[in-house]
Amino acid sequence: MQYKIYIPAAIGLLLIGALYVSTSMLGYSQQYMDYLVKIVQETPSTFGYWEGTDNEQANDAITKESGAIAQISRVYENKLTEEKINLYFISGVSFRVAMHSPVVCYPGSGYEQQGEVQTFDFDYVYTNSQTGKKYARKATFFTVVFKKEDYSVRVFWAWNDGSGWEAPQFARIRFGGHIPLCKCYFSFVDNSPSVYDFEKKYIVDFATKFLSDLDNRMIVNGQLPTNSIKVKLGEELDDSQLKQEEQPKQIESDISPSILPTSDNFDSLLKDSENINE
Repeated sequence: MQYKIYIPAAIGLLLIGALYVSTSMLGYSQQYMDYLVKIVQETPSTFGYWEGTDNEQANDAITKESGAIAQISRVYENKLTEEKINLYFISGVSFRVAMHSPVVCYPGSGYEQQGEVQTFDFDYVYTNSQTGKKYARKATFFTVVFKKEDYSVRVFWAWNDGSGWEAPQFARIRFGGHIPLCKCYFSFVDNSPSVYDFEKKYIVDFATKFLSDLDNRMIVNGQLPTNSIKVKLGEELDDSQLKQEEQPKQIESDISPSILPTSDNFDSLLKDSENINE
């Protein structure tokens, strides 16, 4: 029967079409991926009074499992207050980068989640390098506390395809599987017995400086170097509004005082956690 001949031919045409589409997507993705790799690799080691020290880099197997094509694992210390914050910042293909999240990785490394995951908005400023104009932007992160033995750690995490930082419930559905994507973790490094919550001014201070610097490098004259992702800048700010933006945001927290891990604990956790898939 003739349809027996047509079916393999039709399948072949579909495969050729799929190969063409995927190759075209990969061609676009590789160009933009190279851009995001450069953005991650050029993350400054200093933000104001915050000075960073690189943690030991993950080995090739861990890097492949996490989906990281480029990564920064670094602890930043405020030279005035001696407070510390860990940063883990990567870029890679969305299929891998969107797969991992702390709610799976941390329990897999022996931590217990404390309470429900919440969202937290960091309000920060983007400065157009060509016009000098400033815009109010918002980055939405997930946050929750994890506890292991006698210490706890609060982690913030979110994803960014270039249009802005998001905390979607289903990241793999939101971003799909074939686009360049960034992921960022912030976490406290604080061995003092002070109240452990996420309205601490220093996490807001560091995060807003990091996010502003990132946007200022990534978004050139209000645009990205690709037509596939559009950036919606926020409200243009005047001098009086800029003063208001500089005030750290505070919200209520019911997290009790805790002892937090050192940077060595965090680096070890990264190596363990990125072997765990959702």
